[in-house]
Amino acid sequence: MLSRVDRFLLILILLFSASFYAQAKNDEPPSLLLIRTALNNYINYEICWAGGGPHGGMLYRFGKTVILSLAVSKDEKKFYVWGDDLQYSIELHHPSLTDNYYGAYSNHMAAIIGMGGPFAIAPKRLVSVSAEKFDFTIPRQCVMTFPPSSEKTAMVNAIVNTMTDFVEQVNREEQFQYPSPLHIVIANFDVNYPRTFVYIEETHEVYALTLHDITNYFGDTFLKEGYPFSLINYFSRSNPFVRKILKYGIHKEINISRPGPSKQTVSAVGDR
Repeated sequence: MLSRVDRFLLILILLFSASFYAQAKNDEPPSLLLIRTALNNYINYEICWAGGGPHGGMLYRFGKTVILSLAVSKDEKKFYVWGDDLQYSIELHHPSLTDNYYGAYSNHMAAIIGMGGPFAIAPKRLVSVSAEKFDFTIPRQCVMTFPPSSEKTAMVNAIVNTMTDFVEQVNREEQFQYPSPLHIVIANFDVNYPRTFVYIEETHEVYALTLHDITNYFGDTFLKEGYPFSLINYFSRSNPFVRKILKYGIHKEINISRPGPSKQTVSAVGDR
């Protein structure tokens, strides 16, 4: 049995340790704070949309705190994150694989660009000299909607313009005639998400739109020129992925210009 004095000392030690740990986290360098937020946002994207999309789920170990390794390339403004504990389930007969993330950062923001890629091969051997450890808690659930901002409004308008230009071109070339008005739903997104999805209600098409140029992730190239996109597939409104887009997405109505010899502007775009 511990004496009263011993118990008192033990309590003081525990309190001091907790305080020291909290202070250590508060004293993390800004780059690590940005990267921690970027990783949280990207996994949120994977849970909400990419992993929950038409290609199946990524079953992360929700709520688990894991130890990850971080390597930062200051010259290239890139970073790499990996960890044996950051595993997800892909198939029942192959339940766990190590995730490797790579991303970009600036003085005020950071974002995960993707998983694997050129960094997927022997990451520990490549950057073990400059790697540092940090703890990360995997989100327990994903956030489906995000607060409005001027940046997001501009991106939504650019998505609408991208899809409008596409359907008008299709109509001009008489490949297929999209009706007007046309109703699209944009999967809700954070401005630093790598991509989002657009569902066309009349045709049941789902398109994936890339929101950032990986060579200049925080630039506005795509915002000015239009987002690269590709057709994923055709899904009915009853599809779980589509139901999620419809429930949490951004609904827009597009009035398509009549086919003509030259490109015409959209006559009206509005919220539904």
